[in-house]
Amino acid sequence: MSVNETSCFAPYVDFFLFDRKVTDCEKAKHYISTDGKQILENLRYLCSEGKEIILRCPIIPGVNNEEGHFSKIFSGSGISIDPVCRSAALS
Repeated sequence: MSVNETSCFAPYVDFFLFDRKVTDCEKAKHYISTDGKQILENLRYLCSEGKEIILRCPIIPGVNNEEGHFSKIFSGSGISIDPVCRSAALS
């Protein structure tokens, strides 16, 4: 979905959920059938509009549970990992 399309309905939405499953372009093409660039453009647009966004980063063993993935998500963002439950933090 383009930013233009997103801008048409964004004023009517209270908050947005984004799942950031993979940060590597090649893995993204393999697992979600896109390089993820459009997803990030929409995320940036919604941030610039001051929209409330919940960015979820599900941890998928063997897919995105490596240091590089977390570095790309959290580097310079001021975001920290907040596990859903204690057992998730210990897994």
